[in-house]
Amino acid sequence: VYREILKEDEWNRPRVQTLLKIHERLSQLGSEMHMIGFTIHEANRRKLIKQLKNLSTRRHNELVAHVGPRRSPKYRGTDHDMRSLLYARHKKPGIRCYEIPEPAAYDLEMWTNDTATVLSVDKAALLRIFINPTTPNEAKDAIALFWRAKAPNKALSTWVDGKELRERICDDGRMRPEWNSAGTETMRWAGELMTLPQEKDDDSLGGKLPNIRSMYCAARGWRLLHWDWSQQELRLWAAIYDDPNLAKALQTSDVYSYDARSWFPKQLQKLFGKDWEHTNLKKEWPNGRRQCKVTHLGAQYWAGPAAVWTQGLIQDRGLAFHTVKVLHAAMHKTYKVGFDNSQREHEQVNECGYSEGRILHGRRYYPAPPPITETCNYPIQRTAGEMGALTMLAIADTIKRLKLPARILTNEHDAGTIEFRASATVELELTAICREKAEGPWTIDGRPYKFPIACHTGDTWAEACAD
Repeated sequence: VYREILKEDEWNRPRVQTLLKIHERLSQLGSEMHMIGFTIHEANRRKLIKQLKNLSTRRHNELVAHVGPRRSPKYRGTDHDMRSLLYARHKKPGIRCYEIPEPAAYDLEMWTNDTATVLSVDKAALLRIFINPTTPNEAKDAIALFWRAKAPNKALSTWVDGKELRERICDDGRMRPEWNSAGTETMRWAGELMTLPQEKDDDSLGGKLPNIRSMYCAARGWRLLHWDWSQQELRLWAAIYDDPNLAKALQTSDVYSYDARSWFPKQLQKLFGKDWEHTNLKKEWPNGRRQCKVTHLGAQYWAGPAAVWTQGLIQDRGLAFHTVKVLHAAMHKTYKVGFDNSQREHEQVNECGYSEGRILHGRRYYPAPPPITETCNYPIQRTAGEMGALTMLAIADTIKRLKLPARILTNEHDAGTIEFRASATVELELTAICREKAEGPWTIDGRPYKFPIACHTGDTWAEACAD
C-alpha cells in the first residue's frame, strides 16, 4: 500500500510533504511526552478516591429514595434496574415501571444490540427520553438522579483508580499516558488525559465532581505552567467567516454577555435600570447568560433549535425549547454575515469535494455531499488543530535551543502544560515563549490575527489550570 501511495501525484505535492514532516516531528514529541510522564500526587489521589466513593454512595441513596424503597424494594440503581423502571419489556417484580413507549426496532441508538432485544440506558438514549414532553416528570427526575449517581463511579474507574491507570503509574510515581499525535482528522491529539474532566458545575446533569486534575502535580523542585487560548474557536469563526459583529463581541472579552445585551435589552433594562449595559451579567444574571452561551455554541455550527436545546439540557435542565428557538433566530440575525459566509463555504466544498484548514491546509475529502454542520465546523477544528501542533513544536524547539530546564507534559486541544524547574526567571522566560509562539499573529486567508492566551502556574495541575 505504501509503495502505491508513493506513486500518487498528491503525495509528492509540497502541501502533503510539509504535513508529513510535521507529523513525524509530532510523533517524536509525543514519544518524549510519554517517556517523561506526569507525577501523581498520591495523597490527593487517595483523597479523590474517598471523595468519589462517598459521593457515589450519597447519590445512589438519593436515587433509590426517589424511586421509593417501599414501592420498589428491589431497585438498586443498576443499568438493568433502570431499564425495568422505564420500559415494560424489562419489567421486574418489586420495581415500579413508567412504561415509556418502546422505540422502533430500527432506531439502533435506543438499543444495545442489532436484534432489538435490550433497550439502552446510556447517555444518548436517556437524553432522548428526558427531552420527550410526554415523559412523566418523576421519570425525568429518576433519569437525572441516575446520571448523577453514575458520574462519580465513572470518574473513579476511568481517571482515578481504574486498572489501566494503575498499570500506567510507574515505580518513580509518574503516570505514562498515551499520546497519539495523529489520532484525529482535525490534527488534534488523542490520549487519556485529553478527556479528563475538571470540576463541573452543579447545574450539569452529571452533577458537580471534585477536580480530578488535583491528583497530578509537579515533581519535587519543579512547577507547572498551563497555557490556554482564550475563546479560540470563536476567534477562528470570526476570522474564517469574516464576521464583524463577532469580532466586535470578542473585543468586549465576554461574547455571551454581548449576546445577552443584544438579545434581551428590554428585560435587562427592566432588571438593572440605567446601568444595564455595564452590569456584570456573568455574576448578576448567570442563567440568562448561560442560555445565550448554550445557544451560541450550538447554533454557530448550524445545529437546529431542537439539537441546540437537546445539548443545552445537559447543562441546564430548566432550559425551555421556546427560549432556545427565540435565541436561535436572534443568533442567526446578529451574526448574519458569518452565517452567509459559512453557507458559501458549504457550496464551495460541495464543488471541490473537500474541506481545508487555513494554516497547513490539511484536508478532509467527502465521498458524498456533506451536511453544512460538517463543512462549517471542519475548517474551525482543523485550523485549531494545526495551530496547536505548530505551537507545541515551536515551544519544544525553543526550550531545547535555550536549554531551559523545562519539559512539555500535555497537549489539551487548545491548551498545554509544561513542567519547569522552580525559578522565577525560568517562569518569566517560559511564559514569554508561550505567548510568542501561541498568540501569533497567525495568517488566515491572507490576514494576520492574534489569539491571546492565559498562563497560570501551580504545584498541581488543578492549580495551574485555575482561572
